[in-house]
Amino acid sequence: MKCRHWITGALVASSVFLLLGGVTPSSAQSVESIMSAREQLQLTEEQVQQLDAIRREAVSLRSAEMAETAELRSQLEAGQIRRSQLMAVMEDQQVARRARAEERRASIDAILTEAQREQVLQLRRRGDRDRPGGGRRFAPGRGPGFGPDAVPPAPPAPPAPPAG
Repeated sequence: MKCRHWITGALVASSVFLLLGGVTPSSAQSVESIMSAREQLQLTEEQVQQLDAIRREAVSLRSAEMAETAELRSQLEAGQIRRSQLMAVMEDQQVARRARAEERRASIDAILTEAQREQVLQLRRRGDRDRPGGGRRFAPGRGPGFGPDAVPPAPPAPPAPPAG
């Protein structure tokens, strides 16, 4: 029974990872980051309002998807659905997230001027350089913890000889 709860927890954790981080743009490209750089980018009030509408929509969609994931998790724990069904829904969500991210990027690009888009690109590049590993989310050979890139933990150090 504990194994089943562990597997369910792992599925939920991976779905939350995908939901929150799997396809989000670089922080300097996210609508929130663009809005926070409004003075540097010299955004007009109209641009800020348009970007805020995109932000609110993204939050709403993300909240709805998280609620759906929680419902599916509950159904899985109750034995109402199989893991394969949960995984199929998660894959569909991933495809939909990618499509929405592309639409969101296009909407943001339509709001910003060419000069502002270039500034955002520069901010992203600067942020990537400042990130440990030169922009990589994980160090080489160290994946997120699972999969072929995962590195097993080092074995514990041998016990120290007794003081004598």
